[in-house]
Amino acid sequence: MKNLFFISGFVFLMVQSCIIITRSERKVDDGSTSLTKSDSLAIHPFSILDYNATKNYSIPSEIKFQQIDAEQVNQLIVQQRFTWIMLGASWCPVSKNALIKFNKIIDSFHSDSIRLIIISQDFNIPVLQQELFDAHFPFITYLLNPDKYGRDELHKQENFAKDLKWDLPLRAFKEGGVPMNIIVDSKKQLKYLFGGSRITVDSITKYTGLAKLNKELH
Repeated sequence: MKNLFFISGFVFLMVQSCIIITRSERKVDDGSTSLTKSDSLAIHPFSILDYNATKNYSIPSEIKFQQIDAEQVNQLIVQQRFTWIMLGASWCPVSKNALIKFNKIIDSFHSDSIRLIIISQDFNIPVLQQELFDAHFPFITYLLNPDKYGRDELHKQENFAKDLKWDLPLRAFKEGGVPMNIIVDSKKQLKYLFGGSRITVDSITKYTGLAKLNKELH
């Protein structure tokens, strides 16, 4: 585990990501206090029943979200052998590009072996909808619950990491840098932690032991 933390900490420091130096591009408030009526209609309570639901959207505004907290995340991770959680934000261009890249990477594995879960720190609904639409992400996307973790993104992510109780290196979550990625198994064992978007199919295979799909046979 120490080796894992060393590797992930090194990757976190070295890769491109949106961290505190971009604070001028984001507000203290995550946007949850200034939602329009149409924005609010796109946000729903968490439901485990929607975990496997997929949809091909015809326009961005069709995309809906659910608010989520650590207890509810723990309900999700037991559904698969491995879960890859990406914490992102609408204001981060690296997060936007990661959505597209990660959605393609996850397609290289059996759908019942690992799931990519997207959780946004902020509530800029129209921008998030457009980014998810461009990435062709078919599953429900989640919004980090501001009532439980606060509205300041500088601290929101760390508060969430503490609440997960997964023995995570909390220093990696300070300042709310995105995208932040956690790969965990169904028993809450951390397999890989990295910030930014520099990850490959081979990286996932290395840290999970999952076999890649042979695209010629599927």
